[in-house]
Amino acid sequence: MIKFSLNKIQFLFLGLIIFLGCNNKSDKPNLENVPIEKLILGTWHLLNIDPINESKKNAQQDDLLTEANDNELVVQGLIISFFPDSTYTEIKGNGEYEFGKWYFINDGESICFISNETKNAVFARFELENNNLNINLINKTKNAIMKLTKHFDILAEYKKDPFYLSNNLWRIKPNQSESNEQLHERLGNYFKHLAYLLKSSSIRNTSSISFVFSEGIVKIYNGGIGVLNFIPISWEKTFFNEDEANIAYKMFQRYLFKSDYHGASSGDWYKDDYDILISIYGDVKSGKFPKKESI
Repeated sequence: MIKFSLNKIQFLFLGLIIFLGCNNKSDKPNLENVPIEKLILGTWHLLNIDPINESKKNAQQDDLLTEANDNELVVQGLIISFFPDSTYTEIKGNGEYEFGKWYFINDGESICFISNETKNAVFARFELENNNLNINLINKTKNAIMKLTKHFDILAEYKKDPFYLSNNLWRIKPNQSESNEQLHERLGNYFKHLAYLLKSSSIRNTSSISFVFSEGIVKIYNGGIGVLNFIPISWEKTFFNEDEANIAYKMFQRYLFKSDYHGASSGDWYKDDYDILISIYGDVKSGKFPKKESI
């Protein structure tokens, strides 16, 4: 990805345009008078990537390969979530994770993103038109427009959003081997994320749940929780090394084997699985999970 130097900070410039389609016959609420800081809050999903200007393509550029690479990102997926406390998270379908701060600049005409990991800044410009919520990120590096569509509005208790920063600490790879307590903390945060994913889906009354951006070792059943018979690569990469990913997997596997959870069924599997997950979360936080020495 090309970076530009400015005042000793690496800047990647993206243009952002938000379109709000308007139709007087629509039952949608009129959003034109809603402040942009409220409209932008929530989770946005990558819809497609289109070239900006065919005439500006590099003569040596492999157009088909470029299109294939762009399409791969669309297929694997990407979501960006904006929160009221000026934090954001960005998650790709392959598990890559980024987070940081966002804020308005230029008298509210642009948005700046600061990545916590790279310390890079991303500038985004927006405009309001009509009543359909879409974001067009003009990626100067790709010479393409990355179109995102609103996936979910912000929750009233936004810190309980599954993609809020503190519910995704399990995604941050450690730079050294972790202790029993640290592995348990990582597992606990992962269970917490899944519990909030179920809770938010219930609040939003969604007919189905996607785990594309929450891939891990838990297997979600209709009214039950199990463990996968393999470790997804994206989940494994969140650990210091493969061995510790295997240890954490076995910790959960052995816990489930000995678990005596007997919660009642409510008939709402979102709620039932949520109750099981918070029970598991409580057990891992209270030290009831197996330790390395027993694996």
